[in-house]
Amino acid sequence: MYEYRAAKHLVEITDSKFRLPDLARKYFRIAEIFRELNQQDSSIVNYQKALQTIAPGFTSNEVGDNPEIENLLSKLDALDILAGKGALLWA
Repeated sequence: MYEYRAAKHLVEITDSKFRLPDLARKYFRIAEIFRELNQQDSSIVNYQKALQTIAPGFTSNEVGDNPEIENLLSKLDALDILAGKGALLWA
C-alpha cells in the first residue's frame, strides 16, 4: 500500500509540472477578458489564480502578494501574468 501511495504522489507531482502552466495560461486569458470588459475585480482574482497555479505552495489571495521566483514552474508565463496584473493595478 505504501508503494502505491508513493507512486501515485510521484505521478501527481510529475503530471502537475506539465499541466499547471497550461491551467495558469487559461486563468491568465480569463483575467485578460475581464480586464477588457472593465471588470477589474474579476480580472485580478484570475491573475492571482494564475499565479497560484504556476507556483505550487503560493496560496495568497492578497493582490499585492506574488510568488517567489524560485517556486515558479514557468518564468515566462509568470512574466505575462505579472505584467497583466501590474497593468491593471496601475491603470
